[in-house]
Amino acid sequence: MATQMTDYGLDWILERQVAGPQFDDARLIEVLTDRIVGCGLRILDHACGTEECTVRLAPRPGTWDWRGVLTVRSHKATSLPHVQVPGPRPLTAIGDRLSVSRPVTNLDGPDRGVQDHDGVTIQLTGVPHTGGMHRDDLSWVAEQIAAVWTTQGLVTAIILARDRDGWIGFRDPGKPKWATAPVPGTVEGWRRLRIAPPPGELWSLKVSDDDEAVAGTLAEARRRFDRVFLIKRNDDWPWEEHSLSRLTDVRILVHRAEPYERRIPLPTQSQDTDAVMLTPTESAMQWRQQELGRWTSKRPLTGMLLVNSASHDVQPDDFDVAVENDLARYGTPVLGRFPANQPIAHGPGLSPHPPTVLDPQTDQPTHAQMITAANALARRLWPDSPLASEPPKAPGAPVSSPS
Repeated sequence: MATQMTDYGLDWILERQVAGPQFDDARLIEVLTDRIVGCGLRILDHACGTEECTVRLAPRPGTWDWRGVLTVRSHKATSLPHVQVPGPRPLTAIGDRLSVSRPVTNLDGPDRGVQDHDGVTIQLTGVPHTGGMHRDDLSWVAEQIAAVWTTQGLVTAIILARDRDGWIGFRDPGKPKWATAPVPGTVEGWRRLRIAPPPGELWSLKVSDDDEAVAGTLAEARRRFDRVFLIKRNDDWPWEEHSLSRLTDVRILVHRAEPYERRIPLPTQSQDTDAVMLTPTESAMQWRQQELGRWTSKRPLTGMLLVNSASHDVQPDDFDVAVENDLARYGTPVLGRFPANQPIAHGPGLSPHPPTVLDPQTDQPTHAQMITAANALARRLWPDSPLASEPPKAPGAPVSSPS
């Protein structure tokens, strides 16, 4: 190991002598780049020949306590002093398989060597008004639904399309006065969100909010994953017409569950008629006009997913069912309800992600509600799917993520 001062910080250079044909840095890269059990670095470049393999990695932007590039050079050695060491243990946390003579890694991330999953893409969107579901809300809803499907053995992904031009940059407080250059920038690739029971996997990717970039990413994700969530801006869905229609199979409007009105109070002094009672049809028209009246989509929606703010599972009664039957006639069927999260703490030692079924049991939302809601949504969307028609039982002991 050696160090080298640069105009942005301190670089670290590791020289390795490796005997045998597999001298590349596949497992090393997997550990160093994983954000759950590894260092969360990003690859700057990676070049391998027959005798030498070199990879350079840098920290994520905003990592203030490390200003440098890690270079690992692996050299093929014809012979090395014989040292009795046990065989390499499979690192199951990064996807290594058990019961193999040499662990098989997943260098290409979520690809897993499968080029065509023929997956389905699900776009979640919201109504752009105060109190509506914003992009961050849609992200955690997508992550929790995907987590349920991941525990059922599916390979799932979440694509977050963001416009970087509007981001606010903050001064790096870790930058020393003598530094004259920023740490070399890296491009974020696919990253795991959770440790999942195999064969399930849960991945995420951030892309530019550009139609071509999103379309290309969706086409790639369709081959790599079973089910893919797309989260874009929540204020452009009424005007999207054809750019993503051929790549988006399901388009769901996520909305906060609001009680359906059953009576309209009247400003009158009379005690005989202080309110007008509504029929389910009238209540559906009232809800549709209040919540979605200004937003008429040019492309049809598959339906709506309502997020319950109640701390307990609320089931619709006969009046609510009748209202939702009318909402379906208006082109906005209710596909299901999903439990809302309470605010969660972020910080050292705590997961930076909202709780999912892959985390330890929590009071709000309960795992049972999440599993029931995600399975119900799958049955509505894919009634012929084996997972949808016969949802597996919830795992007895949830898998804890050290992230």
